[in-house]
Amino acid sequence: GSAAALESGSSAALATPGNALLHDEGGLPGFPQYDLFLEEWRRLGADDEALEYFNSKTPEWKYHFYFTNETLASNRNWGYFSLRNPSFVAAYAYDAAVALGLGACAAQANIDVGDLTVPPMDANSTFTGASHFYYSVLSDFLGASGRVRFGSDGSNSRDGNSTYFVVSNIRRGQSTNGSTTFRGVPTSYYDIATDQWTSYRNRTFIYSGNTGDELGSTTIPPRDLPPPNTTLVHLSPAAKGVAFSLCALGLLASTFCFAFTMSKRRHRIIRASQPEFLALVCAGCFLMASAIIPLSIDNTVASDHGCSIACMARFWLVSCGFCLTFSALFSKLWRINRVMKNAKGFKKVKVTPMDVAIPGAVLLGCNLIVLIVWTIVSPFSWEIETLSTDEYGRPLVQIGNCKSDNVQAYVASLLAIDGIAIVITLWQAYVARNISTDLSESKYIALSVTAIFEATFIGVPVLYIVSAQPSAVLFLSSAIIFVSVAAILGFIFFPKYFAWKTDKRLAANSSEPGARAFRRSSREMERLKSEVARLTKEIEDLKMGAQETASMTELGDHD
Repeated sequence: GSAAALESGSSAALATPGNALLHDEGGLPGFPQYDLFLEEWRRLGADDEALEYFNSKTPEWKYHFYFTNETLASNRNWGYFSLRNPSFVAAYAYDAAVALGLGACAAQANIDVGDLTVPPMDANSTFTGASHFYYSVLSDFLGASGRVRFGSDGSNSRDGNSTYFVVSNIRRGQSTNGSTTFRGVPTSYYDIATDQWTSYRNRTFIYSGNTGDELGSTTIPPRDLPPPNTTLVHLSPAAKGVAFSLCALGLLASTFCFAFTMSKRRHRIIRASQPEFLALVCAGCFLMASAIIPLSIDNTVASDHGCSIACMARFWLVSCGFCLTFSALFSKLWRINRVMKNAKGFKKVKVTPMDVAIPGAVLLGCNLIVLIVWTIVSPFSWEIETLSTDEYGRPLVQIGNCKSDNVQAYVASLLAIDGIAIVITLWQAYVARNISTDLSESKYIALSVTAIFEATFIGVPVLYIVSAQPSAVLFLSSAIIFVSVAAILGFIFFPKYFAWKTDKRLAANSSEPGARAFRRSSREMERLKSEVARLTKEIEDLKMGAQETASMTELGDHD
């Protein structure tokens, strides 16, 4: 190969020998096709016609090479063809010219290839550039530089695997006048036919020695670097334990509130608060709390595909749960406000379940559209991210992360939709502020939203700060979800539970005296009824006796 010179004893001169250069090559002596090309190249030095053609095309300048027959002793350029090998560019140029020639022949002969239609031509007609180009890139032949093919990757470039690739060993040459020359010596090549790397002419790769001078060399490959001590950061058992505990508390609280609502749905307090909407709130909180489960999944318990599914599931659960909860609160308040507004004008209005379900269905539908598009277009994938590397660029600390294209746009869309739902719900709560608390619960809804906002306002920036610590992210995310669920259930259901307990306690305290009084009054009523019946009978008897006395007196007067 070509040579380069460096200052003897310099750092570059000490570091250069033993390196390798990977490059493409038009061919090497010993390759059958290249040897045929080289044989024809050698003949050019004795071909007067070819040399005359070369001389006619060479530009005139002071270093002009004027080729003459190399068999003549007077040829000052003797040995150019017979002793020199052409550069790799010559083999590529030769094959390119052959491809253009074959393309021209195909275009002239109007060979039927593909869907291209070329009108018939005779010997005097010409072909178009488009047809010439089309047939040229269809060329497929064994040339000097390897198998010549074009366009397998969809482009019109030559196939990358249709030529030779060579590994040249950088070796030290002569040292003169304070400089050392280096040249590349081919030692192996990529064999296109066998798809393998093959030693070239049984040459051995010479590595740089460890003697610290320019003469040090060895054929023993240097030892590989020891494997890097890579640490893949996982979720800690403590963080998972806390997360699962918060999840269990949220799920139990949601289940308890649902059971309480269903079992006491005929009680005046639950009936006034519309149990069907309270049940939806419980379902939404249940979904939100269950989102902690996919948050706790990493590649210690699931495959990369499973982790990718968990990444997407957490957004589905949080978004749908939040949507169900606030759509139920909104529908509940909207129904009360509509009824009370018409009641003030002494108007009769009928609010059907369908009327109430439409706003919630619209909100849920908007969330589902964003989630479905997100899942189809750019779903989450579990990827390993490198946080730090050693001096050789090898990873030292890695973490698994959920990655998705345009995640900010999708999250912003969900926040915008759910944010509008919160604002509308708060407005309905403000409108219902003067309605009985048993009916509107506006104060408790405002308090729950405030608690959620505070948890999110504080937690989200901290999540960004500790994003490189998976355990901290899990703990904070679980805490935000749990606080949201606890705030909703606590402010909505606990007042009802305490009111129900108060009613039950008052009823229990007054039930026994009331029963005794009722029994006493019942006995007194029975006694009075008996007395009235006795007196009524006596009166009737007296009336009959009076009538008989009057009749006897009347008979005595007649006598």
